[in-house]
Amino acid sequence: MRKEVMFRITAVILCLCMFGLQGCQKAPEASDSGGISHAQGETDRKVQEILGGEVPSEGETAPESEGLQEGAPSVGETAPEGGSLQESASAEETASEGGFYEGMIGTGENRLAISARIPQIPGTLYRITLGINEKMDEDTVLDLLDSREGSIRDTSQEYLANLEEIDRNNTSGPEKVLYSLFGDHSAVERKDGKREASVSRGTCAYYKDYALYDRFFEIETKVRAREDLQVSPEEMDEGGFSANDAAGILMDKLKSVGIDEISLGEVLKYEDAHGCCYEFAFTPSYDGTGIVYEKMSTGFGEIYPKGFALIFGEGAAEVSLTDFCGQIRSREAVEIISFDQAVRLLGQYLDGGMIRSKGQNVLNTVKLEYYPLPNPSPEPDEIEYREELELVPVWHIYTPLGEYLEGLWAEEYEDGISNILVNAVTGELEWAE
Repeated sequence: MRKEVMFRITAVILCLCMFGLQGCQKAPEASDSGGISHAQGETDRKVQEILGGEVPSEGETAPESEGLQEGAPSVGETAPEGGSLQESASAEETASEGGFYEGMIGTGENRLAISARIPQIPGTLYRITLGINEKMDEDTVLDLLDSREGSIRDTSQEYLANLEEIDRNNTSGPEKVLYSLFGDHSAVERKDGKREASVSRGTCAYYKDYALYDRFFEIETKVRAREDLQVSPEEMDEGGFSANDAAGILMDKLKSVGIDEISLGEVLKYEDAHGCCYEFAFTPSYDGTGIVYEKMSTGFGEIYPKGFALIFGEGAAEVSLTDFCGQIRSREAVEIISFDQAVRLLGQYLDGGMIRSKGQNVLNTVKLEYYPLPNPSPEPDEIEYREELELVPVWHIYTPLGEYLEGLWAEEYEDGISNILVNAVTGELEWAE
């Protein structure tokens, strides 16, 4: 069933783990960053013209027959029956923030269809540099566990030994698995017989209640084949124990590690006659803007902070924060390109061959999010430890994972693009897959 598949995929993505927490975090094999080559020649010139050219003022509507439509369906809905995506000779559609964009971008065989609500640009976005959180120490473990029983253990040496063993077991040559980590080699844990808590690398944290964790799997085994596990934003307040109630319990637990804001990616509800548990997948958020959540592949040199939690009315069964707890070292306010400019840039990237797509599928979601800039040239034969992580705003244009999987099985996405990141400061194409 689709929801079962989505749960398993979420589990694979989010349960990348830490020694002393869930084992070893292992990133996927190296990728080619979406197959993107940098703009050159005529494409580069046109890109610079777009970035330096005049664009419609904020709130200005598009001329008739162009891409922007007021009163169009919201994200996730389809176009009215009998409607179709408009085509244009180039990417000249105009799309004001807060409106609805529907259009076909590009010429010839390389084309891209977008039909989505466009978010407003927040008052201020930043280029943020995160560093190792020096507050992730024994006191944090005690606060996370909320217990003074048991004993604190510094597991840094075990953590290092575990990594060395993994490296020895790695095969050599092209099959060797390499991955990137944010943080140092520190690790501290505490167990009291009923629960455990730990922090590692100055960026990761983990908590588990053994009894509630076992109870979750009893419920999950009974209901995992159901199709109605996902909780929509409109359903967050529904039920005697609602998803928003569970989110409140989660936030109380996250305060133990100094986190007071997150961006929800997916919420699932597991319920039987004996109880109800919510599964949350989330990323860090800064002043209301979250880090990219939906990106299907991660290459060597890339780091994506992820959070995962299982919450009952009685408390948290599990909370896992991977590369999540970095401390802000600096942040610089930046000027954001409009979605109109992003659309025009996409037209040039399509026409210049930097994106190859036949446009069968429709990208129906647009967000402004923070993107952790990858290391373009990590050491080819070493696990990468990064002490800093730089975040930049991006226009994220994509089809949600569940819909992508359905379309993939129906062969609707063959030779198509489903996930695009455009740097909202420089206009550079960061990712296309």
